[in-house]
Amino acid sequence: MDQTKYPLPPEEPRAREFVYTEHDPVRVIGNDRLQCAGCIHALSQTGVCKKYRPKPDYVLLNRGPCPGFEAAQPEPLSAPSEERCTVTHTPQCVGCIHNLGGFDCAMFVRKPEELLMNQKDCPARRPADREP
Repeated sequence: MDQTKYPLPPEEPRAREFVYTEHDPVRVIGNDRLQCAGCIHALSQTGVCKKYRPKPDYVLLNRGPCPGFEAAQPEPLSAPSEERCTVTHTPQCVGCIHNLGGFDCAMFVRKPEELLMNQKDCPARRPADREP
């Protein structure tokens, strides 16, 4: 995937992205359940595509059409899997005093992806309930 930054759709509020607690339910969504299933810009990762990194929240929540959608040749659908999965990922930003919600952080301005995905420990993480 190229590292080109694509513009966000106009007037898109992103402040509430990734604002959740460990008690909130997490649903697994794949491109096959989104408008993205028929788009030429779709990638194997559900949260990003060739047009948007990340995809607009209303597209991921099936609450509105994607402004960058371009129809692709439909691929045959595979049989639905009966397997169930459990998502156990919670970004280490949850509960941190520097977490401003979404990709915003008081220390890093924009949270690095490897910290959101817990691939690296955040050197600036401080629990919100801890005194300075």
